[in-house]
Amino acid sequence: MKIKSVEVVPLNIPLKEPFIIALGKCDVAKNVLIKIHLEDGTIGYGEVSSSGVITGDVQSTVIDVVKYLTPVLAGESIENYRYLIKKLRSIIKFHPGAFAGIENALLDAYTQYIGIPLYKFLGGMRDEIESDITISITTPEKAAQTAQEYSKKGFKVLKIKVGKDFKEDFERVMAVSEAVDCEIRIDANQGYNPKEAVKFINSVWDAGVNVTLFEQPVHCQNIKGLKYVTDNSPVPVAADETVFTATDAFNIARERAVDVINIKLAKCGGVLEALDIIAVAKASGLDLMIGCMLESNVGLSPSVHLACGTGEFSYIDLDSHVFLKELPLSGGFEVDGQKLIVKNIKEGIGIKESTQSSIKP
Repeated sequence: MKIKSVEVVPLNIPLKEPFIIALGKCDVAKNVLIKIHLEDGTIGYGEVSSSGVITGDVQSTVIDVVKYLTPVLAGESIENYRYLIKKLRSIIKFHPGAFAGIENALLDAYTQYIGIPLYKFLGGMRDEIESDITISITTPEKAAQTAQEYSKKGFKVLKIKVGKDFKEDFERVMAVSEAVDCEIRIDANQGYNPKEAVKFINSVWDAGVNVTLFEQPVHCQNIKGLKYVTDNSPVPVAADETVFTATDAFNIARERAVDVINIKLAKCGGVLEALDIIAVAKASGLDLMIGCMLESNVGLSPSVHLACGTGEFSYIDLDSHVFLKELPLSGGFEVDGQKLIVKNIKEGIGIKESTQSSIKP
């Protein structure tokens, strides 16, 4: 079945409240929706979360890149999706968000065409997963209140953002730990130097916090610093911004610099590169985490399908849909508290056009 056309549309989705991490603040998710139309009327959906501070992708650039690559796709057979993805990557230098959006749309269209849900195409290991939920940088009091609200909704694992102020970060983690009986993961988003990171995680651990993961404690290029933290941390350390590609994963695995690799489709460029990273991590004895940017259910769905299909992820951080005021389209997965469920999806990623959303793609 041939590709008829490619459509690219900006999506500006307001957040319920500002999302603050060590790298900055966001009030609106400036995303991009990609639709791949097949000749039989099938539409494959992909979404790009433009996180310029991490990936270099900004909304206008993503739109330009997708439009530039569109002629390569028109008239090609959707069955040749892997060939098409490789061809796109040979034409333009690495634009992970744009590549991920296009690839997700291709895979959605293809798995719809062959009549199978994406998670089964990727192995069908399970049909639901349980995600943590993130508390961004805020006051200790607000963090504790938010933690209680999430706990009442059924979340058992909380991820707390830190990395801006050591004292305030410690107080925030302690406030959450005292407010709820939940597993806690900590994400510094490169905010500390190695010695600060080691002091912080040991202080939290010594205070009795049920912390189970320390994510990206130091600058993404400081591999020696990451290894120093890993060697001196009482809990597993994860690399996020340090690992974009399978080559990055190999390099960090060779140095034994971390215990866990966090895969994000918007960061690595799509499912195919993610599968390569999974292979490197498993061969190296490293554990795996799957995360997200600020995608709606459109961009988040392929990650849910990947996690369910492969069954390879010990840490699930797929919560961006919770922070958005509204979703532009419907479907993708069902939500039951911390559970993300795909068992009722019959084909593709399960996204459908919505007549109720005020965000019109």
